[in-house]
Amino acid sequence: MITLLVAALASNIVSQPLVVADQVTVQRPLRVVAGVLRPTDGSANTNASFGVSYDFKKSTSKLPTITGAYLDYSWRDRLVSIGAGRDSVRRIGVGAQVRSYVSSPVSSDRFYYGGGLGFYSLQSGGTSSRFGAKLLVGYERNDGWGLEYDVTSINEAQGMNFSGSQLRLAYRF
Repeated sequence: MITLLVAALASNIVSQPLVVADQVTVQRPLRVVAGVLRPTDGSANTNASFGVSYDFKKSTSKLPTITGAYLDYSWRDRLVSIGAGRDSVRRIGVGAQVRSYVSSPVSSDRFYYGGGLGFYSLQSGGTSSRFGAKLLVGYERNDGWGLEYDVTSINEAQGMNFSGSQLRLAYRF
């Protein structure tokens, strides 16, 4: 799964190369997101999910591509086994991401797609670190509000699958 995500992200970057001379600073580069993460481990539990990203540069084309960095955080309490109590599952990711818009920057509603590669700290009884990748799609308005859906794939750690999909409300300022 991670191989497919990396290939899709690489193909996006190669198909729309960014030229340093064709870059401008992003207005309102800070984005904050909050929502839920649905784990792919088969459990019915959802995680609370928060994040922040910072956009460094964008292309000046009619359909801009934005590069930036992200920090994602999610957690949930889970029942270990009957009588054994609960423990916390935490996932903290830091990485680079790219978003490509499919409508003009002057339109009031814009859709985008993209992906990211990051390093994740995974905690559930112990701590592990893994690389992961995510694919995302989103909707953004000129007033700063948006909605984003992403699927993150992380190799198994501590006998658990930390991968999942997130649906989050975003605000850009």
